[in-house]
Amino acid sequence: MAQKPVFTERFNATNGKGGVEGNWSKPTRTTKEITTDNQDVWRFKTCSSANKCIKVGKGKEIGTATASISNVTKANKLTFKAAAFGKQTDSKVIVTVKSSEKTIFTKTEELEKEKYIDFTLPFNTEVTGELTIVFSSVKGKMFFLDDVIVYAEEGTQPDPNPNPHPDGEEVAVPTIEGIAKLKEQTDNTKVRLLIKPEENARVILAENDIVYLQDDNHAVAISKVVAEKFTTNFAHNQHVAGWIRGMKTTINGVTTLQATTETNADSLLIANPVTEIKTEPKNCTAAEAKKHVGEWVNIQLVSVKGENGNYTLNADDNTELTLSEATKEVVKNMIYDGALVDLAGVITLENNEKLLLHAVTADDYKPLTYVVSENKPYKSVPSTKNNVNIRLDREFISGEWTTLCLPFNATINNASIREFDHMDGNTMCFKKANEIKAGVPYVIKVNEDKVNIAAKNITLEPKGDLTAGDATHKIVGTYGINPMSTDGNQFTMDKNGNLLKANTENKATIKTTHAYFMAKAGATIEKLLLEGTPAGIVETPHQPIATTLRVYTIDGKYLGNSTNNLPKGIYIVNGKKYIIK
Repeated sequence: MAQKPVFTERFNATNGKGGVEGNWSKPTRTTKEITTDNQDVWRFKTCSSANKCIKVGKGKEIGTATASISNVTKANKLTFKAAAFGKQTDSKVIVTVKSSEKTIFTKTEELEKEKYIDFTLPFNTEVTGELTIVFSSVKGKMFFLDDVIVYAEEGTQPDPNPNPHPDGEEVAVPTIEGIAKLKEQTDNTKVRLLIKPEENARVILAENDIVYLQDDNHAVAISKVVAEKFTTNFAHNQHVAGWIRGMKTTINGVTTLQATTETNADSLLIANPVTEIKTEPKNCTAAEAKKHVGEWVNIQLVSVKGENGNYTLNADDNTELTLSEATKEVVKNMIYDGALVDLAGVITLENNEKLLLHAVTADDYKPLTYVVSENKPYKSVPSTKNNVNIRLDREFISGEWTTLCLPFNATINNASIREFDHMDGNTMCFKKANEIKAGVPYVIKVNEDKVNIAAKNITLEPKGDLTAGDATHKIVGTYGINPMSTDGNQFTMDKNGNLLKANTENKATIKTTHAYFMAKAGATIEKLLLEGTPAGIVETPHQPIATTLRVYTIDGKYLGNSTNNLPKGIYIVNGKKYIIK
């Protein structure tokens, strides 16, 4: 039976140098600049434009030119011509032909230098549907490619843009480049979505019959693809490239490519195994999440009211959040009344109005993180929680002393940490510590403003003692927002490490995860010794309080309440430098 071309690529639109008589080298265009006669069909890796042809490969790098041809009918032959680059010998072209992810053949052909060879490769079976042809170089060799033609039996022809009209006419289907452009299309429009490799589109979640895709432009380039028979091929963080047909719609607030009778995924390539850098959810408030429908987000500071499956989730702005049934199952043993949490997942709109979160749990990612905030009371877990994540929501100022008490163990880099050591008279002395232990109050000074204190995969225990000290003097941590007593026995601390005493006119408040200093009735605390120099007491309005004479060596050793009979040297007396000559 006679044959006719059903696909022709002569690279007449390709504008470069080389690949012609008299010039078999030096193409001048990069991969991104390649223009072809069938622009939507080709994908290139390490290729260059030449003179109405292309060069495949670069130096020692292997190049590939891939053509994905849609809706061929009874295709049975491929022809093309190729030539070695420059004066290279032993150059080869590897040709792989696939149909519906099934390899028809892979053949390796020898090339000649400074001369095109015409190749004819018959198929061992007729191909109907999607046809993929891959031309590859070998390591260290390059070649020119031109005049790629696919033939089929006479009387058949490709249908590159099938979109049956209700009256039987065919309407051209537009090719949409990228997920962002898809969002701009009118709903119920049939399209051919092209996702280029450089867009870094990833699978975020494959749930039921839905695949959520996200590329590097999180703010706008979000879509979900409803293609029921293909979702089993997808997994979290796989890189997706190529094209797929469907109908653009909007479902639950998310731009959607809906499957149609013409939909197939033969030309949608999925990286497996995954080697790309992993994506992370975008941190946002619940109100901001409404601007990122379809994206993977981490909604911060959500309050839980109720438990045992009967609870509500509300953010600070009173935005209510609901969880998908699958997500409820994931977090059911983590939710408890009064908890403050971050919740991560793909956001959709339930009934196009209410935020609905779909958890991402691949790669052991945890959709729920407990939060301890200095601005909200912390309600301790009612029972031990294993293998959970937790973080601190609190601001620090570089170079300033403050107190800290956490319900979890933590390591803080680039910080000075002090824990209670002993009382020296009325001076509370501290020693250096290397880490924060759960339920223990500390005095710390960070050396940078932005400090991220968090812990992953830990065991979180119910509330501990929160105190350190001796029988009459203590430093006490707090998990609530509490006013200080004005009886003269409770103190907080300023940024320089000075004690502050509340009075009736100016009552101080201790925030969650902070600590205060306390002495029993009849006792007092006059100073803190944090770094060798004792810091004294000031009242909240910063009025100094007289103290008895206390003498220390320069390294903080207490010597008594008199300077008599001391040898020559430098001392610290009542917090000031004192020199004996």
